[in-house]
Amino acid sequence: MAWSSIRGQDLAVRMLQSHLAQQRVSPAYLLAGPSGVGKKPIAREFAKAVNCLSEASRPCDACPPCGQIQRGTHPDVHWLLLRGLPSN
Repeated sequence: MAWSSIRGQDLAVRMLQSHLAQQRVSPAYLLAGPSGVGKKPIAREFAKAVNCLSEASRPCDACPPCGQIQRGTHPDVHWLLLRGLPSN
């Protein structure tokens, strides 16, 4: 998967790519919204980009960290899924 395959979340993708380009990555990001809007694909691509070993395009989808994150086996990437939060 690549950034270009994420549909309907142009603002979120541009913001995260901008943070990467400026090397101003925050220690945590909260992606919120209804089920099915693309939170997990965006988070996965961002995690790959942050951990990617490529000097060129990030994420490269070819280096070991990119592959591990895609498969869900990277030892330093953990997913927190919050469900059933009360709405106001």
